Amino acid sequence: MSYHGTVYCGHCGQKGHNKRTCPERKKYARQNPDSYYAREIKREMERDQRRSQNRKCSYCREGGHNRATCSLLLKDKAHTIKKNKKFCDAFKKALGMCGIGVGALVGNNPKNPDRRRVGMIKEIYWNSGNFATLRSHGGFQVAVDFHGQEWNGNVCLARFPQLVEILAEMLPDFRFTHGTEESRRESHGFRTLSPITAESAQKQVPSVWLQGRTGIDRLYKDWEGKPERRGHISTEYKCCE
Repeated sequence: MSYHGTVYCGHCGQKGHNKRTCPERKKYARQNPDSYYAREIKREMERDQRRSQNRKCSYCREGGHNRATCSLLLKDKAHTIKKNKKFCDAFKKALGMCGIGVGALVGNNPKNPDRRRVGMIKEIYWNSGNFATLRSHGGFQVAVDFHGQEWNGNVCLARFPQLVEILAEMLPDFRFTHGTEESRRESHGFRTLSPITAESAQKQVPSVWLQGRTGIDRLYKDWEGKPERRGHISTEYKCCE
């Protein structure tokens, strides 16, 4: 390889490929099966085969393939996408029932009136929203323009008790949890003070998001950036078949 990163072949001297992938070298070996080059290519193929057999997938821990070609990972992701699509369809209906969307007036009801926050939803962060991030109590958020207050304007949708209860009723096998403890739910949870129409709320849901693929790849990554391990993933994300 030259200083500028251009690959030059060690066999024919041409640029754009290396010795192992040289077409002239392979052609000569086919035409001369008893030649040195033919034996050299055979040794390289046997070495690659041994390496492949010793390789273990970082996802399923089985040998003979890597994560990129792991059929079990593809199967598990397909199952999770199918499950998340079911959540997305239910979530769209729940938003309409609650009147939650851009333009809705929301607020909390703390015991201390000085801590009361009232504002209007100005954005929903769809790029981080799926059935798992809703339960993380911080992953699926809306931006709220709170009136007259300097405060972090992001609120997790799990802090809307009515929304969570509707989803839990529609999808009982998803095990949704509230973003606040039951004893603090009334004071720290948020509710829609002036909801938008159901039709308007459902129209705001992006069609791409309804496909159920948003954020699924992140569910299969280790938090510390280490290679994926299937054991690190909650059993509910795995393929049940």
